[in-house]
Amino acid sequence: MPPSSPSHYDTLGVPENASDTQIRNAYRALARRYHPDARGGAPSPEMTEINAAWSVLSNPRRRSTYDASRRPASSSAVVTGAADPAPTVTVHGRDLLVPPRFPWRLVLGLSAAGSVGVLLLSLFAQSSGPPPVDNLLTPGSCIVVQTGEVAREVSCASTHDAVVRQLVPFDARCPSDTRTLRDGQGMGWACVDDAVGA
Repeated sequence: MPPSSPSHYDTLGVPENASDTQIRNAYRALARRYHPDARGGAPSPEMTEINAAWSVLSNPRRRSTYDASRRPASSSAVVTGAADPAPTVTVHGRDLLVPPRFPWRLVLGLSAAGSVGVLLLSLFAQSSGPPPVDNLLTPGSCIVVQTGEVAREVSCASTHDAVVRQLVPFDARCPSDTRTLRDGQGMGWACVDDAVGA
């Protein structure tokens, strides 16, 4: 960072070893002073710098990276040199990088947990009660028969004439043991079983 530009610490007016609370309090005090609302809505270049400093210093990881970037180059070279080299294997006298191992156990564990979660969700979804009436017939929909042999969906908790077994296109036929009605939405034929006691 060039020496002429102030550091984020300078912008907020806190020391480099400031605590999170000190940084937060300094930010709030400066925001009250330079926020556009406090200045009649006029944009403030100071507020832009204050927000930039806050976004770095309020995040521990960003702050650590920022602090490391401000250290002299010689100390960062020491840190870089301390890192473990990438694993290699020698084949025919040449060092080749060893690719990292794929985490199969983790992937399989997450897949199994996801499958169990989906099964549990489907069990709870099925036990939540009858589906709402949306006037789109599906197998299991309860219907009343309207004039012209047209099927209209109703709640299964109310009085109904039949239950849809399956839906077929207009160019197909319903099974012989079902009653054929026209879907009220014009989507095809509704093959229905008469309701018990109807």
